[in-house]
Amino acid sequence: MGHDEVCVLCGIRLEGGPIWWCSDKEEAALQITDELLKSEPMDLPREEITSTLLKIFAIGDLDAVDPYYRWAVDSGHERDCIGIGHFGDIHSQGYRPCVHHGRPLHPTGDDVQTHRVRNSWSGGFFTELVDFDGGERIVHERLTIQCDTRLYHQDGLSQNIWVHVACWSYVQEWLESPLQPRIGRSGNPLSLAGELYELVGSRHQPRVDRQAWLPCVDYGGTLDAYMSYQQYQDYIFGCRVGVKHLAEALKAGLRDMQLIPAILKDCNWWMFVRPDIWPRAPHPGPYDPNPITDVPGTVPQLQAKICQLPNELLPELLQHFYLQDIFALASTCKDLYVRCLDRNTLVHVVCNAIANVSSPLHWITPVRSLPEEWLVAYDAMKTWMPPGTPQPPTFAELEFPEDEADDEDYIPPDDEGYSNQKSGDEDQSERGDDEFEDDGDSVEEATTDEDEGIIAGCIVDVPVPPRPRPSPAPLPPLLLLDPDFPLLTFLRAYRDSDSMRSRQRRWKLIKQFDVLFTNYRRYGWERDDDFCLPGTTWASDEQGLSCQCQVGHP
Repeated sequence: MGHDEVCVLCGIRLEGGPIWWCSDKEEAALQITDELLKSEPMDLPREEITSTLLKIFAIGDLDAVDPYYRWAVDSGHERDCIGIGHFGDIHSQGYRPCVHHGRPLHPTGDDVQTHRVRNSWSGGFFTELVDFDGGERIVHERLTIQCDTRLYHQDGLSQNIWVHVACWSYVQEWLESPLQPRIGRSGNPLSLAGELYELVGSRHQPRVDRQAWLPCVDYGGTLDAYMSYQQYQDYIFGCRVGVKHLAEALKAGLRDMQLIPAILKDCNWWMFVRPDIWPRAPHPGPYDPNPITDVPGTVPQLQAKICQLPNELLPELLQHFYLQDIFALASTCKDLYVRCLDRNTLVHVVCNAIANVSSPLHWITPVRSLPEEWLVAYDAMKTWMPPGTPQPPTFAELEFPEDEADDEDYIPPDDEGYSNQKSGDEDQSERGDDEFEDDGDSVEEATTDEDEGIIAGCIVDVPVPPRPRPSPAPLPPLLLLDPDFPLLTFLRAYRDSDSMRSRQRRWKLIKQFDVLFTNYRRYGWERDDDFCLPGTTWASDEQGLSCQCQVGHP
């Protein structure tokens, strides 16, 4: 019998979120009706409410209502995943034994492999390996790549893990730890994949069998979609909390299929929405780039300490706020409304957040390691610009040579840097400098030196050596800091977007892994009773690796 395993980083299964209502529709309809009538008086009779709900549930799944719903919770990236572990013979993969005083030891994070995989027929059993050759996607079929948590050998659970492609990019971009990567048994620093592999495999509370989530991580409710310990993360109602939005919709006169959005809000369905549906302009522009003007009668409230802050300190403070908290603070008084939502203030806040990986606003920009995500965000931001604004070309508008002989023209020479192909962060920093030149302020450019030290050697491992190929087209700079871009209006759309809430949720999950990685790098394995101490020397023999920490120990 099959089962759903979830990504250890986000707590959502391979293909994405649930689209089925529940297993027992009549019981769910009666329970929701009781909650509605108990919460507040309703003009509708009980039978009519129950009948309306059963009519909705009779559809079975949301795909029959509108295919958009399935697309909205799809994991994306052609449902590719990143498998992390040791892959070899089908009967031993995921398990490289080390002898610890006569007992098997978990596989080491040294020389851990990463593969891009897809098409799981059950849990973490993948049957296809994805490779890229010269920009062409190649899928190797009829394979067995084992990342499942089920018992797979006589000594215990397999330690191989898998994560969504997007989540793997997020953890590389957003992870922040003050400590350097751990030194492996080989004497070399472990890769990020090796550290994640050992961190997950050495917890006191291991991953849950057949579901693969870590008990030490708060996934925020996505695991409730399993419902009553079912083996599939299929059910929307498993995450339901109250009937607030449904009651409001019924009072507003909505009926039948019009109630579906309200039901999904009560079920926290936004948690499963893919994190790359960037808000688009609801109608053609132009939009006012700075709609905040001086409000008549605005007087600083001296009794409020925050109103006494100098204007130059306000952006430094706001970069540590969540987006919804900035709007909440701005709503407290007229003075803060003007100062917090002024375009100059918001531009400084965004610039600081981009450069600061610990900022609660760092997630609002796409990650460069996912070019498709970057381009989708860029296209969405273009819809907010005034009509006729000239923009740099995207990938679709660039022409590449068809003959391999012409590829040499696109390879950067060793003695020259492509000064005209600057990164998006540099473009944004320069734009920010120009915009604030009159004020004498400067925007500090984001540095990736620390990130590069953390993720060195962690890119996807593929079995075929890559051939020299044309340099990738430069990603267009984001339009967030363009003088004509309606930043405030766009951030309000961000705040109200289910996809962006889901993206922020993933950022918060990575911040939980910040703590796990820091503790792992400082203290090592959590299960010291099962593992040798860090720094132990190892010797190879016919049994595998043997520790030398207590030679002759009984």
